[in-house]
Amino acid sequence: MLGRLRTFVRGLRGRSHVPALVTRPPATFLRGLRSDEFINKKLKQVKTAAFKPHDKSLEERKKANFEPSGHDSSINWEDDVGALELLRNDRSNAKAGVVRVPHETLTGLLQVGEPVLCTQLVCERRVLPKNRYHGNIVFLEGLDDAQRLQLCGYLALQAKLVEE
Repeated sequence: MLGRLRTFVRGLRGRSHVPALVTRPPATFLRGLRSDEFINKKLKQVKTAAFKPHDKSLEERKKANFEPSGHDSSINWEDDVGALELLRNDRSNAKAGVVRVPHETLTGLLQVGEPVLCTQLVCERRVLPKNRYHGNIVFLEGLDDAQRLQLCGYLALQAKLVEE
């Protein structure tokens, strides 16, 4: 199952342009919520919009020569407690809170998802100078808006709000 899931590590040992397959990713990843519009506070549910990549992300990835090509949404791999602490302290990315998603959600998608969509989602680690936990969910180029939203909805259903 993990063999079919394409998870990449980037930015290790100065080789940010060369992806490496992650054989044992962390059990969870985190996503900061920039807006209250991303959650239903009353029901404590995460909305699809929480995972939707911004419209210019495809263009930005191409401009930076990032592979694979596609739209992306930032995540933090939860290697240790520092990942949550760093994200919570980043008010520009976590103003409305933080959600946690089990990595197995992605392997589960391979089992229950629409076959075409299952192969169109990649998780990568792209270490930043001030964030060693940073990564992206990449929605591969070629997906239409409806397909991207389907995948975002699936991720939102699996996400759980991290209590303060």
